[in-house]
Amino acid sequence: YLDCGLMDITVHTNASVSCWVKLDVLSQEQQFLGCHNNKRFYFGISSTNKPFLGVADQYSEDGSALSVSTGQWNHYALVADGGTATYYFNGSSVHTMSYTQSSATNPDNPFLVGARNDGGTGAVSISNPTNGCIDEVALWDTALSADDVAKIASKPLNLSKASTYATDRASN
Repeated sequence: YLDCGLMDITVHTNASVSCWVKLDVLSQEQQFLGCHNNKRFYFGISSTNKPFLGVADQYSEDGSALSVSTGQWNHYALVADGGTATYYFNGSSVHTMSYTQSSATNPDNPFLVGARNDGGTGAVSISNPTNGCIDEVALWDTALSADDVAKIASKPLNLSKASTYATDRASN
């Protein structure tokens, strides 16, 4: 996992995250990125391949199982727009959830890529690591539109050209 340090993500206004993930193993809960404690902002895939997400004061594992295969890159995104969180898979909305709490971060719990920190203040306790590869992680301080997410997911994943993409908010 990658520890990105402490981040103040305030989702009562707006926030979005996205990443490409290639899983090596299915049938286990895997968190792609985010922070967790009494305030949340994270998402991943459950042991039954269903989307799971936590935003502010709410957690959800619901919806239909995602069509995920090992060794295949898929695009995932989580958009929080000040009361509704939307989980996207390969550019399509697959689950939504309402939340009410104003801030989704705990100032003593780091933002992680590839795992979840369940530790309390100043403690680290890693759980639900991603068993595979994660790339092109992006975090925005705005709620991306469904069109933005679809545009990002439609870009061919070509890691050799990552530094040459345009710099608009919906490019790789």
